Parts: sequence; C-alpha cells; structure tokens
Amino acid sequence: MATGDFFFDFNIYFNFFSFGTLLAVVFTGFLSVFLLTLPNKSTGTLHLGLAFFFFALFSMGYFLAAMYYAQEAAWHRYFTLGWVGPAFIHLAQWVRKFPRDHHPRASRILWMAQWAGWIVLMSYFIYMTQQSDYKYHFTGHYWDFDAEFASKIGAYCILLYLAIFVGVAITRIIRVQGAKTKWAIAAILFSVLAGAIPPSALNTLSRDGVVDRGVFLITLVFCTVLAFFLIVIVYTNTTKDRTTFMAKIVGVTLVTFLLVLQGLSYFFVEDKENQYNELRLEYAKRALEGGAINESVQYIARIPMHLKDDDVGQENVRTRLDLYYTSDEYFNTAPEKRINFELAKSDFLNTALYQEILRMPDTGFEKPLNRELELMPASFNGYRTSIKSFLKNYEGTGPEKKQSLIKHINDLNQLAFVNSNRISYIHRDHFREELIKYLEKTDDAFQPFKQEIDSFLKGNPELKGDELKEKVLVFLSPFKPEETRHYRKSRDGNKHFVAFILYDEANHVAYEAGYSYTAYRAFMHPSSYKQSLILFGLLIIVLGLFPLFFRGSLVSPLNNLLDGVRKVNSGDLDVKVPIHVQDEIGFLADSFNNMVSSIREARDKLQDYANNLEDKVKERTAELNQTLEQVQKLKSQQDGDYFLTSLLAKPLNFNANKSDAVNTRFLLEQKKKFEFRNKSADLGGDICVTGNLRLGSQENFRRYVVAVNGDAMGKSMQGAGGAIVMGVVVNSIMARSARHDRILDYTPEQWLTEFYEELQGVFLAFNGSMAISAVVSVIDEDSGEMWYFNAEHPYTILYRNGQASFIEEELLLRKIGLESDIPFAVQKFQLEPGDIVIMGSDGRDDIDLSPGSEIRDINEDEYLILRTVESADADLERIKAETEKNGELTDDLSLLRLGFLESSVSRSSGSLLEDPDRQVIEIDAYDTELAENEFEDLFHKGRSLAREGKSEDALKILKQAYDLKKNEPALNKILAVLTFKGKEYQTAVDVLEKYLEHDPNIEDFWLYLSIAHKRTGNYDKALEAADKVFELNPDRVPNLIQLSDLHAKLGNSGRARIFAEKALELEPENRQAQQMMESLSARS
Repeated sequence: MATGDFFFDFNIYFNFFSFGTLLAVVFTGFLSVFLLTLPNKSTGTLHLGLAFFFFALFSMGYFLAAMYYAQEAAWHRYFTLGWVGPAFIHLAQWVRKFPRDHHPRASRILWMAQWAGWIVLMSYFIYMTQQSDYKYHFTGHYWDFDAEFASKIGAYCILLYLAIFVGVAITRIIRVQGAKTKWAIAAILFSVLAGAIPPSALNTLSRDGVVDRGVFLITLVFCTVLAFFLIVIVYTNTTKDRTTFMAKIVGVTLVTFLLVLQGLSYFFVEDKENQYNELRLEYAKRALEGGAINESVQYIARIPMHLKDDDVGQENVRTRLDLYYTSDEYFNTAPEKRINFELAKSDFLNTALYQEILRMPDTGFEKPLNRELELMPASFNGYRTSIKSFLKNYEGTGPEKKQSLIKHINDLNQLAFVNSNRISYIHRDHFREELIKYLEKTDDAFQPFKQEIDSFLKGNPELKGDELKEKVLVFLSPFKPEETRHYRKSRDGNKHFVAFILYDEANHVAYEAGYSYTAYRAFMHPSSYKQSLILFGLLIIVLGLFPLFFRGSLVSPLNNLLDGVRKVNSGDLDVKVPIHVQDEIGFLADSFNNMVSSIREARDKLQDYANNLEDKVKERTAELNQTLEQVQKLKSQQDGDYFLTSLLAKPLNFNANKSDAVNTRFLLEQKKKFEFRNKSADLGGDICVTGNLRLGSQENFRRYVVAVNGDAMGKSMQGAGGAIVMGVVVNSIMARSARHDRILDYTPEQWLTEFYEELQGVFLAFNGSMAISAVVSVIDEDSGEMWYFNAEHPYTILYRNGQASFIEEELLLRKIGLESDIPFAVQKFQLEPGDIVIMGSDGRDDIDLSPGSEIRDINEDEYLILRTVESADADLERIKAETEKNGELTDDLSLLRLGFLESSVSRSSGSLLEDPDRQVIEIDAYDTELAENEFEDLFHKGRSLAREGKSEDALKILKQAYDLKKNEPALNKILAVLTFKGKEYQTAVDVLEKYLEHDPNIEDFWLYLSIAHKRTGNYDKALEAADKVFELNPDRVPNLIQLSDLHAKLGNSGRARIFAEKALELEPENRQAQQMMESLSARS
C-alpha cells in the first residue's frame, strides 16, 4: 500500500499549513524540553518551560486542523483556545518570578484566579461547541465549529490574559532594581507582543479573506520562532540558571533550519498549487474541445450568456444552467452530496460578464457595457450600481478609463469576498437580526450591496436561517475572470469540490469544471509529507548528531584546555594539554603547550642569560637582520613580479555576457598562490571570457553569445603570460566586434574563422615558445545552434537530462600557436532547451588520487569528469568539491558553464487518462486514410531535406513520421543515421533495433547501435552489438577498439587487451588503439 493511500484512509492530508504549524510545534517543544530539563532550575525557569509547553500544544491544534480532513478536526479549537490561556498564565508567573518573586502569595492568588477563570471559560466553550454544527473554511482549509459567539468570548479572554501579562511585565519594569534586569524584561515583553499580535491580527484578516492564509501562516511561524528564540536568548544571558554552550549552538542551528525550511516550503507549495491549477484547466479545456475527459473531472456545468435580439427581456434565457457532463461518481452520489447550482448561477454570469468587458474596445465601451449590465439578474444589482456610479464620476477617457474600471471591479470583488466571509460566520438562529446589525456597520463602499440586501430582506420577510443566508450571499457572488479557482460545497455542506469557470467567447457560454476536493488535497499531500520527513531528518541531525560531533570536537577539547589554564595559573608549568584532533582548537592547545614549554625553558635559562644577555642579543640580532634582509629582498622582488602579473591577468577574465537565454558562469582556481605586501593573490595560465555579438544584416540580424575557455602552456609566469596574451587578443576582438551596438555582416562560421586566424597569427609570432589550448564557441540565443572549434583542449561536456557526455569524439585541431596538421574547421552542434555545456581546462582531469604518498597516482580515467558532472548536477562549485574529494588538484582549474534556456524547462506532474466507457471522437476509415497520407507527406519531405544536407530540419520532420509508423524500414534507415549523428542516442537505439530486425546484415548499423548503447550507459547491450559487428567483420579496427573499451569497462582486462593488440596489429599507428593499450597498461 502506498504511503499516501495509508494516510488517506484516515483522512490525513499534509499541506503547506500542516508543515508550517509543525515547525512551530517542533520549535516550542524544543524550547520547553530544553528549559524543563535544566538541572537545578529556578521556579521562573519552570514556568517559562511550561509556557512553551502549552504554546507547543496550541500549535499542535493548528497542525491537527490543517492535516485532518474530517468534521472531527473542528475539535482542534480545544487545543488552539484551550492551551493559549495557560501559556499566558505561566508567562505572567515567570515575569513575576524574574529575577526573584518579592510577593509569592500574590503570585499564587493570581495563578489560581487565572486558572479558575480559564477552566470556566473552556467549560462554557465546550458546552456551546458541542451544541453547534460544523463548517469548513476554504480560506484556511480546516474544519471549525459554527459557534462564532463562543469563539468571540474566547478571543476576548485571550486578550484579557495577554493584557494581564503586559500589566505584570510593566509593573516589574517599574519596580525591579537594576538597568540590566529592566531591559531584559522590556525585551521579553516586546518579544511576546511581537510574537502574539501580528499573527492574531492576520489570523482574523485571513479568515475574512482580506489577506492570504499563507501570509498568516508564514507570519505565525516567523514571529513564533524569532520571538520565542529572542526570549530564551535574553533570559539565558540574564538568569543565574546554568546553561550550556552546546544548547546555544543547537538552538541557533535549529532556528536557522526552521526559518529556511518555512521559506522554501512556501515557494514549493506555490509551485505545486500552480501545477494543480494548470493541469485541471488543461483537463477542462481538452474536454470542452471535444477531447478525452479526464477521470478526475466530476462534472461540467454550463450556462449561456449572450442573448439574441429577439430574446431581450427574457431573463430566464441567461439562467438555463445544465450539466454538460457528470462522472459516474458524481452521478451516483446522493442529492444532498451534490452542488446546488441554483446558488452558483451568479458566479457563472459574473465571470462571463467580466470576460465580455475584457473583450470590449478600450474606447467607446460604455454603451455595450450598459446593455450587458441591464441584462444581468437582480442579484448583480450591487455590482451594477457601483459600476454605473464609477463610470458617471470618472473624468478620464480612453484606455485609462477601461483600465481603471477593471481595477474598480477587482476592488469590488475583494470587498464582496471579505463581507461574504463575515456574513457567512453569522449563526443561522438569529441570522436576519444579526445581519441587519452587521449591515449598519459597513462602510460607504459597501452601500450599493447593502441597499440591495436591505431591499431583499424587506421583500422576503418569510425567509430565515440557512435559506436566507444562501440567498443573501448570492448578492456577493465572486466577480472574477475565468480560470480562477472556486470552491463549492454540497447541499449538506459535508462534500467539497474545486471548480474552474471557463468562458467560450465564440458561443458566449460559461462552463464550470469541478473536481473532487479530496483529490486536490491528495495532490498537495506528497510534497508537504516529504518536507515533514526532511524536517524530522534535520531534527535527528541537529538534536542527535550535532551534540555528539561538537562534544568530541569542541566541548571536550575546550574543557581540557581550560583545565590546563587553571593549572598554569596555580604555578604548575609541567602541565601538557592532550591533543586529539589537529583543528583550530588542537592548534590552540598545541600553542598553549609550546607556550608553557617556552616559559619553563625561559625560567631555567633566565639566570644564564642574565650574565651575558647584552652580548648575545647584539650578536644574534646582527646575524638575523643580515639574513632576513637578503631573503626579504629576493622574496619581495619575486612576489612583486607575481603580483603585477596577477593584476594584469584578472581583468581579462571577464563574464560580459548579458543574455537571458544563454546563462554563463565561471569557476577559476589558479594553482599558484602567494602573498605580496599583506595581499593574497594567485597566478596561472587559465582564462575564461564571454561576450555578445550581433551578426547578420542591419535589417535581419541575430544575437549570439561568445564563450572562450583557454589553458596556456607553462607554469606560473609562463602560463600567466600566455593567458594575458590570449585575454588581450580575445577582449580586443570582442570589443571591436561589438562596440557601439555594431552589427557585423558575417555568419558565425566566418566570424570564428577570422577569430582563429587572428589569434593563431599572434601566437605564431612567439615561434613556438607560447601556445594555448582553447575552446571558442558562438551560440545563437534563439535557436541554440552552437558553432565552435576545439584547439587540443579537453573535450567539451554536454549535460542533458541528467546525463553527461563528450560532444567531441576525437582531436579536431592543434593548440593555438603551433602549426596544425589538422585543417581548421568550424564545428556545429544543436543545443536543446535545458542543455548545459561545460568547457574546462585539463586541471579537471589532472588529479593526484593518492595525495601525501611518495609516488603520485595521477588520474587517467577521462570519464571521471563525466561522473563528477552528473553527481554535481552540473553545478560548478559542486563539481570542484567533488573533484577535490577524488584527490588533490595538481594544475590550474577553470570551468566555463553555458546554460541554454534553463528556466524554460518544466516537468509535467500528471497524465491525461481517457475514460474507457466514454467515446468522444470516433476514428473511421477516412481518419486512417488521412494518417497514411500524412505519413507519406512527412516522409518525403524529411527525406528531401536530408538529401539537401539540412539534417536538423529533416530530423524534426522524420520524427513526426516515426510517431505515425514505427516499422517502416525506409524511414528507419534514414532516421537511424540522423539520430546517431545528432547524438540523440536513446532514440537512435530504438530506431536502429527496429531496422536491424528488418535487415540484420548492415555492419555499420550494428556499430552505431553499440556506440549508442555505450553513450546511454548500457554496456552489456553495447557489447552484444559489438560482438555482432565482429561476426560480420573481424578486422574492423574501430569495432576492435570499441570491444576493448567495453571489456575494460566491464572489468574484463584480459579480453580488452586481446582486442586492443589486434587493432594495433592491423593499424600500428592508430592513436586510439595506442591510447587504449596505454590505459590498460596503467591499470594493470
């Protein structure tokens, strides 16, 4: 059974509110345990611990209410009201006893009186709530008792007890002696008020809908955690009760983690809410377009909005609401468990009118608007009167008038929503009388609604109770745009739905798609549940592992050091502090031991030095000064050269890219570190530069991002010199190409060719004494096409869909500054949204795997960097950290990261399932014929594009044809080649396997299949395909190298060596075979 199903069976659904209140429970519980378990604690500390314990129970009530979706969850009020009073009772007792209680008898009387009063209040509250019904607050997603009067009495009592605490605190501030104690009590008073007043005010406002419930919850957690933490900090720094340094470390850590978790949770849940809305709207739209209706749709209701000319005056035309679709679950539900759509008609019509207003022209919209307003039902009169008054009094014209009208409508909707919530809280027994009193207190902005409600009350004196409430609330129906989330409840109020209204502008019909509310809670459950598990994991770490770690590494060593200090103060110079770990405290203890040893030796030699101290001092000082002057002179000169060079090099590493589509980041770690005149610096031969270009004609140009990563030959000064030359030339070319928003009439290939030729010319002038490896790329910001050349630089890494691979497969060009035996050519690669490209110097591979040993073990696994990129999720800092875990860097390390349209990639969180019992679109023979024709058109078009050399366009078209017919050999033969060359290895595997079923004797295709399997990490399948090539042609050298590599990866070193030797026997000069043999020899 899935975890979610287990919880759902008990009506438990985690959400943002349950997670947030759980944080408050955890923190207040931690504080109470901390204070209540202090040894030899004072009475004041006991009361403060009890106060926090009751605050934890208070927060537990909110947690239970948010988590449990059943009417019994209303009983949480016995926690939220029942324990907040005792918390303030013990806070008052704590303040009276801090720092000591001068009138204990008065304190006892106050304590007993407050407890007696609170017991009476809770007895009354329990009695009243047990007689009341239940109601559900959609604003906060929790059940409550329909007992507003009893709740108000409870709220007034809470304010009374808070006022008593404030009075006690102020009295203590006035009477207590000592400025420090006065400030401590004042700070505690401020903290309590800051932790109580803002959440209380926002709680009321959020229940009314004035502010979002999420704002209240974040405020509650932040105020509770920060305020109570401040209380404990102030108290522990002023009380005489002994606390520990460890508890303070754990407390600060816990507070930090809780606040960060709460902030992150808010954004995660917001994303989840948006996903839910988008997915349900997609289901609804697909159903209305005639597509398959998802099984989660409970109903679709509709009502026409637009009237024909001959229907004017027939109001009932606009009230013909019918159910367009109902699920079996909704259809078979008892009538009292269904929605009373008669009360929801106004919602449909209001949304339809809102959309019609949006469609109206920005000028001259008044006449059609007045016509539409007159056709709205009587329940709309409040809105109608307010809108007409606004139009009459508005002095502006043109588009501003319409914009102001839309804003006015949104303000009206908010006003109606808030008052609707407040009216819904009025109990049905005296609804008419209490409603009249409420309306008399409303402000002027609500007067149009008040007048219509008053008129309705006078015209319907027989209505009362729930029936009257439902009719009145129709006047305050939402007036919001389409696609806004609504909540519906059944006739008996116990079953709930989530609904979205959509408006068909073409047919002037408003639709509402409804979904199960429990399904919504189930959708939100997993993320909040996982966050709760993470919270408990952090608690185990912070409360369990942190103390163990710090006790061994911090507390015990500090105690040992303090014991040593005490002994030295008493005159014992033979003491030696034990050192267990060579960290900062270990260094401090070692320094202390050396200091004591020095004092001891100084004491022994003091008499001897006293006799000839002056002569020895002069002699030693002269020798030392002479040596130091020589060393300092040489060192200063060398460091000055280093420092000047580093100053020249740093500005040349410039991330000037300003593109939003292509994100660029650097990581540059030069190996040489030094100091000059108290300034730290580094020096090396790596360089990273980015910038932007505009290429094309003045009328039709495209924007590009240029990225350069280079590694100059030589160590320290020589390498830095090459990097400076490279940086100066590159920045000069970039400045020349892009200055004054210049547009160059070049193609990317032409620009890169000139770039290379100019750079090569500069470095050739050094006659081979200066060379540099580099990757230079140009990326189209819109299409993601990347043109580049790699001059003997480490292979460029592509990170796509969580997998890292090399873009290049062989050496393409010699280093810049050397004569190349390989012709220069610009390479091309197509990036997809979300792709990440990482260029890096060979420092990423040159790792000493056994630092500290006598013989250096340098990494020779070229694929180690790919695994590192995958484990670090292409994050540069994490790549560096993971690399350093593997061993010690032995060379300069530079990484340049390119991310193409990273923010546009999203993951779908659902699936559309067809209802097997409902046939929406029939497929007949005519449809099949259309599919055949479509396939032929796509196939011929794609094949023509492939013959013209337009591989990327051909691949897109042929993929569409493949989706229609997957077993067409002619198609699969072309598509196999294109997907393999386009490095879409997973697709290539599928297509190649299908074609080889048709024709199993194509040697090249078996080799392609083997390489594709290897690129996707399936080495066993890759070996099977390579064996097939070997059967067809045992002397094919590339396949022999492939077999050797695969056997090596699978741990079969003997077989790997056999195939490598056979390859070298056939082609002795084959570089890949030579490298394979070298790698196998190193491993053995």
